[in-house]
Amino acid sequence: GTIVCLGTDIENLNDEYPTETTVFQLAATTPETRRYWEAYQSDGQTYIDPNGVGYYISKASRPDARYEKNFPQVTVGERSTEPTSGDWISLTLQHGKAPKGASYEYAVLPHTDAAALKAFAKKPTYKILRQDRNAHIVSSPADGLTSYVLFETPQALPDGGLLQKADTSCLVMTREYKDKLLLTVSQPDLALYRGPSDEAFDKDGKRIERSIYSRPWIKNVSGEIPVTITLKGLWRVTETPYCQVVVADRKQTVLRFTCHDAVSLDVELKR
Repeated sequence: GTIVCLGTDIENLNDEYPTETTVFQLAATTPETRRYWEAYQSDGQTYIDPNGVGYYISKASRPDARYEKNFPQVTVGERSTEPTSGDWISLTLQHGKAPKGASYEYAVLPHTDAAALKAFAKKPTYKILRQDRNAHIVSSPADGLTSYVLFETPQALPDGGLLQKADTSCLVMTREYKDKLLLTVSQPDLALYRGPSDEAFDKDGKRIERSIYSRPWIKNVSGEIPVTITLKGLWRVTETPYCQVVVADRKQTVLRFTCHDAVSLDVELKR
């Protein structure tokens, strides 16, 4: 019921135009939606659209938020010089020109209402345990959930957490119950191609833009990627073709997953 959106290390060298993150961009093309947005007032912390989707902007990202009503927004198309127009609503987070090390944090609540969104903003149901270029780690204490996005392989993860380390980039989620724990592991790389870079460059050394569908490996079968994770403490797990126990002692339990197709692999653990 809650989507936590984090961004880290946002940077580029473009000092002519500002860099921005789009939170939402919605058309107001019907009389009902236009009336809704014309009358809508936000407190700058929360927003809710006519479909009941709520948005919570964190305190850190609130100064970067820009809410715009483009009534109308006029654009000249590429194929015709005749201008076209439409009514749009947008919320963006502005990171400035040529940002370095910029970040953001916001949450999306599908199927909510104004009262529930206000209560969430007063006391968000999630906690950020880590947000840097190596990892994004978020917990939801009431649900017993901890979500890990490991971009790199950081040497140390937050103290006290179940997941101690991983040997490659991956996604991990844990859900703690009274007598067991559900562990989910995924490697989002489809591994359609392994080997030297097959990018093409022109005579000046500039990369030639190509569609991914032009690559000869696009129809390859997803390859297997082993992912080894280390958990704190001794856990019992029923081994499967995709999950094998490498080490299990009082200090730690090491599991090796065989990932492919970006599938989320679940195993049940017991102390």
